[in-house]
Amino acid sequence: MVFQCNKCHEVFETDGIQVIAHGKTIGRVCPACIANAKTVMLILEQKSPGEFELKVVEPQGIPS
Repeated sequence: MVFQCNKCHEVFETDGIQVIAHGKTIGRVCPACIANAKTVMLILEQKSPGEFELKVVEPQGIPS
């Protein structure tokens, strides 16, 4: 499959980071951007007032 990186916008075919929300892919980061970064941040932001709670975080494919 072919993907487009949300950071550099380059097209890539190999594994990178996939961000999924409610069962739908909302972004991907290519291996080149991951290799050139010391950290990868995922920021969740809520612009409207009210309570927000992150209930489930499931890291997958992280080597031990």
